[in-house]
Amino acid sequence: SCLERVRDDPNISLYCVHRESRSVAFVETLPGIDYHAASLSYQAQRNNAVAIHELSLEEFGRVAADIRVAGTGVLLIYSVGRCGSTLLHHILNRCTGVRSLSEPDFISSVQQLGAGFPKPAKLDLLRDGARMLVLKSQARDSLLAIKLRSENCGLWEMLDFAFEQPRAMFM
Repeated sequence: SCLERVRDDPNISLYCVHRESRSVAFVETLPGIDYHAASLSYQAQRNNAVAIHELSLEEFGRVAADIRVAGTGVLLIYSVGRCGSTLLHHILNRCTGVRSLSEPDFISSVQQLGAGFPKPAKLDLLRDGARMLVLKSQARDSLLAIKLRSENCGLWEMLDFAFEQPRAMFM
């Protein structure tokens, strides 16, 4: 089914939330594209997209509910910008047992949903997105580092919940 393909296909990755259509977008790229290695993951996804797949918020919740991410550590990198966080992202990606993701658009798009979108619904989205990001990073039994955009610092409490008490670094 479409839900299983989005979950299981390594060439399909989580991209963003669409407020108007109440859906979550996934980007499909050709095999061999490693958007983790890019300085800006969302840009690499967009530049290499061959297809877009959308799931309703409800479908996304159902797919993510079955994902188990036990054993994967998460490090959230918060920064003020222009502080060397992109360099750190590239260094981490060269470390054995570490996958680093730079500025995933999904987290920013949840933040941009605004006050009209209830906080419990944002928490659910972030939790489901956290599961999907860990699954798609292929960082099982290792460490997934996520370099966030500076404007995502305001989400720290919700991200702490969504990623089940990750490690955090502030730059």
